[in-house]
Amino acid sequence: MAQVEVSEGERGSLWRFQSSIFNSNFAVPKLLEGIMKVSKGDTVQVIAGEDIGHRGQVLRVFPKRERAIVEGANFIKRHTKARRTGEQSGIVEKEAPVHLSNLMVVCPKCDAPVRVKRRTLEDGSRVRVCGKCKEILSVA
Repeated sequence: MAQVEVSEGERGSLWRFQSSIFNSNFAVPKLLEGIMKVSKGDTVQVIAGEDIGHRGQVLRVFPKRERAIVEGANFIKRHTKARRTGEQSGIVEKEAPVHLSNLMVVCPKCDAPVRVKRRTLEDGSRVRVCGKCKEILSVA
């Protein structure tokens, strides 16, 4: 079960998460809590790491961990054991999460990795906008 602790510091308040599932403590600044540049279904390009230059769709996003699973990127090998009779054991390759700082959204109009801006329309809805061509990417 995850525990949440809020602490006040000189840089502002931090939410500290402690989870037995991930066996790690990590802090997320409260200001960045609701701001996500990448969302599920976006086409992204990996800009750093082993899979640099790879493009793929975002399958899942983990906002608290600031990570996302990208289709076809960051493969890991998981050694599995047969749990029941007749079940296959062996080495399974699957995608592992990539940190959001290593991803850039690909604009469908520019077909290039771009920075994502936020804009409020006249009707009050917030949208994500391409930094180069100002094309609307999605409604936030």
